[in-house]
Amino acid sequence: MKHAFLIIAHNELRILNILLTMLDDSRNDIYLHLDKKWKLNIQNLHYPQKAQLFLIEKRMDIRWGDISLIKLEFRLFRMAFANGPYLYYHLLSGVDLPIKSQDYIHEFFQKNYGKEFVGFAQGEDNKIDCYNKVMKFHLFSRHFQSSNKLLVHSRIWLERILNKILTRNSSITFKKGAQWVSFTNGCCQYILSKEKSILKRFKYTKCGDEIFLQTLVYNSPFYERCYNVCDEYIGNQREIDWKRGNPYNWTIEDKDFLSHSNKLFARKIIGKNIDLALYIQKLFCNN
Repeated sequence: MKHAFLIIAHNELRILNILLTMLDDSRNDIYLHLDKKWKLNIQNLHYPQKAQLFLIEKRMDIRWGDISLIKLEFRLFRMAFANGPYLYYHLLSGVDLPIKSQDYIHEFFQKNYGKEFVGFAQGEDNKIDCYNKVMKFHLFSRHFQSSNKLLVHSRIWLERILNKILTRNSSITFKKGAQWVSFTNGCCQYILSKEKSILKRFKYTKCGDEIFLQTLVYNSPFYERCYNVCDEYIGNQREIDWKRGNPYNWTIEDKDFLSHSNKLFARKIIGKNIDLALYIQKLFCNN
């Protein structure tokens, strides 16, 4: 059974093309969304020869922290599920790369079939952050990163008033973690069955893309099937470093660390570190 790789990209064409090259395997189908804001000449995109590439039509304008990202993820899940079933669905960004060969990755998931690779953030700080993002009202989420000072101050002022007079009650236990996950066909079906309620509940929240899927899995039988619920990045098999950045951009100096990592994917690698991306490609690409 094939794997579905769901990619959300908004810049860094050279890294994205290396990612597409490394996923170019007959055992993979690739679903790719290119952000509407990205003025990309589609002719410069690498088209795989062995894997089938599905480009998401009607490109969306995705904004940080906004519900648009949740909506996009559901679009990717729906499209892939309709073409499935797949053994696993892998959500990646356009600046992620595999740090194992396709043979290794497919063997790993075959060996661990039935496990869900969803990471759960640990610690009291993450618990408080999760609460603030979903239990308080956040307005104008498409403009969280706006440079318009009047808009920013107005939003903060309105949110303070609204959160003093209204409360968001919920019997659900919310969990957060990295949005980059890998899950089974059964889990995908379950997630899609909750789309309507998720979009309703996560309206007027902040960074819900880091919370909705973890919350769904935690409150379902799929939680017992998670690969690791105590370590976020063992749990999702992603090498991500938040201690040195937001997250840290891996460089060529990290090549030995990444090449010997026990994870399957790394993020993030940007264009100015193309030498690292080329090194990883040469080391782990089957083609």
